[in-house]
Amino acid sequence: MPSLPTKLRIDGQHISVYVAYMVNQLTNQPIGTDMAASSPQAPIFVVVAKSLEDDILHGSLDEGAQAPSTNELSAFHHINPATALRGLNHLVDAGILHKKRGVGMFVSPGARDAIRASRRAEFGRNFVLPAVAEAQALGLTIDEVVDEVRAADTATGGDSA
Repeated sequence: MPSLPTKLRIDGQHISVYVAYMVNQLTNQPIGTDMAASSPQAPIFVVVAKSLEDDILHGSLDEGAQAPSTNELSAFHHINPATALRGLNHLVDAGILHKKRGVGMFVSPGARDAIRASRRAEFGRNFVLPAVAEAQALGLTIDEVVDEVRAADTATGGDSA
């Protein structure tokens, strides 16, 4: 397979390509779902951690706010509390959460930016490469793919240029 471009050029300008819609169409995954975390092989603690990351990224869990407790997470996800704790500790190790002894775990300052940076680094591998590979298999040109992305962006109310 030929090497894939890391950035698309249109009229000499770099564009940001949001292909979650296309991946959704190809994989039937909800838009924004990390395919690795939602796969049957992903450990449950990773799914718990990604769920909390989603809450932080989308603003339903603000920086400085207290994270759900181990018991709340285990009840919500119907899992063992030790597994929920492992998910929380995974985020502590990543610097997303921090512990306050005797009080609980809290969202660290800068957590949203750290999650965004991490997910941007994974975006090409998790979303763009599979979409481009499928586009190549279908015989679509880069221009046709970009047209699809723009149509999806418009349909979802995006403002990407």
